[in-house]
Amino acid sequence: MDQMEQMDQMELLYRLQEVDLSISNMEKSLEDTPLIREVNEKQEEVEGRKVELEDTKEEIVRKKKKVKKLESELQQKSEESSSLRKKMYGGEIASTRELEQMEKKLNLLEQEKGELENSIIEEMEIIEEIESRKKKQEEELSGEEKKLKELNEKLEQEQEQIKEELEKMRGRRTELAEQVEPRFMERYETYSQRFNGRGIANVVRDICEGCRVYISSAIKGRLYKSNSLVYCENCGRILVWIPE
Repeated sequence: MDQMEQMDQMELLYRLQEVDLSISNMEKSLEDTPLIREVNEKQEEVEGRKVELEDTKEEIVRKKKKVKKLESELQQKSEESSSLRKKMYGGEIASTRELEQMEKKLNLLEQEKGELENSIIEEMEIIEEIESRKKKQEEELSGEEKKLKELNEKLEQEQEQIKEELEKMRGRRTELAEQVEPRFMERYETYSQRFNGRGIANVVRDICEGCRVYISSAIKGRLYKSNSLVYCENCGRILVWIPE
């Protein structure tokens, strides 16, 4: 294998690394991007608003049950009062003392009725306030759900574009990998794993781009003239020289 063929192989490995890094970044973009985070945050906000709305609805239900109970008590007091009046003014009671006791009881019933009526009015006013709050929450929730829908549509479009580019990159990788000799591919995969996908470093102006350290004269001579694999003396990466 002459030097040009060797350089071709090394450049292929470097281009393969660039493609692999792009693929890795695209795959990560399908799982975590600013837009994905924005969608997740908006989803959490929507879910939080739903919980608040459900709490408000439950509060209304509890208040209405309370009003119903108060109304039932008021109905009972009214029936007792009506029955007592009939007895008092129906001519059935002749005893003055008994009439006085019944009148006291009637006054007490009327007082209790008044208190119940006031409580019912207060509770109805509270329900009206809660209903107003519920309406506002529903409007806000609807607005946030609309925003979430728009974000999801935008995210879907973004991810479709990424998937299309990813498919092209994978095709490009296959083309490059088919041109790499097995021994170089084996070394590439080993160093790629060791250096987190960046096992090959280009030398620019005699500097290893992997560790930003100048290469020695001996390495420089081997890199530009030899047809063997050359490694950075500082970081250990495979060095390649791609003419500018």
